[in-house]
Amino acid sequence: SKAENEEMYQELHAKVSSRSFNSRVAQALTNVNELVTNRMPLNIAEVAKGGSVAKGTALTGCEDAELVLFLEGLPADGTQRWLPPLLRSVRGVMEETFKADIEQGVLETTLTDSAVRLTVKDLVVDLRFSPTFPSYAATVQALGELGPNARKPFDASFVKERTQFVAKQPGNVKVTI
Repeated sequence: SKAENEEMYQELHAKVSSRSFNSRVAQALTNVNELVTNRMPLNIAEVAKGGSVAKGTALTGCEDAELVLFLEGLPADGTQRWLPPLLRSVRGVMEETFKADIEQGVLETTLTDSAVRLTVKDLVVDLRFSPTFPSYAATVQALGELGPNARKPFDASFVKERTQFVAKQPGNVKVTI
């Protein structure tokens, strides 16, 4: 029956995404956020959390997280010029700052083409970077002025909107997601 199926799916979801699991990964993301913002010499205007951990849709063994650092002074265009050196610099500073953790195997850093990827225990967190914009409308306008080829670099700039859209959904919708 429909009710039995519903109960079976709810039990399955409770096993792969328990409250304690969600609380643990959310706390881990908060800890990484504090480490990065307190120890990195960056002009951070704001930090936004993203990924399944921030949205409340993480599953055991399939949890992803991102922190987007909105930095003062980054240009809205020319991402291909400033992003690769910024990623390399941030990774280099992290490897110096967290040298003991890296040597003990508690932390690992790698580069992707758009992020510095931190692996802390079981959690993988992508550190992404975005220029600051005065408003959502200003972000959309900047994207519109740069044209369709600029969409990928702006992915990080819209992390708050993506995360809030999913996070504010009712519990049963998030279970489905």
